[in-house]
Amino acid sequence: LEIRYAARGAKNPASDDNTGFYQLSLHYIDIPVLVAYRVKEYGALEIGLVPGYLISATGEDDGGKLPDEALTGYHKFDLGLLMGININLIPRLGVYVRYGYSFLSIRNLKSAGAYYSWFGKIFGNSVGDFNNYLSFGLQYTIR
Repeated sequence: LEIRYAARGAKNPASDDNTGFYQLSLHYIDIPVLVAYRVKEYGALEIGLVPGYLISATGEDDGGKLPDEALTGYHKFDLGLLMGININLIPRLGVYVRYGYSFLSIRNLKSAGAYYSWFGKIFGNSVGDFNNYLSFGLQYTIR
């Protein structure tokens, strides 16, 4: 069983082409449910679902911290596909790299941008904002 805290978000720094600044931070509790294919003693290939619960959202822009009213419309529940590679360093200690992508838009479509999800097109839900991330970690197995 794996329970983890995950910080996700978006950042659009000011630059020559973009005079505005925007940063969004979403804080989740995830419980990945994975199936692993063991590759001898070297590690494993993993794939599965990752349900997540949004515990808070914060943001800021050029004007400073965004008010709570600007951060409404985010769904509390997220469900995504997770796949990765787990590499054993020594017995019971390993590292992993995982890629995750939401099945569901993370906020109401009325408030979401016009982003079209390649994954959502397969399932008929392609407009909205989606979590799309890489995660890295250290893993210790208790037997």
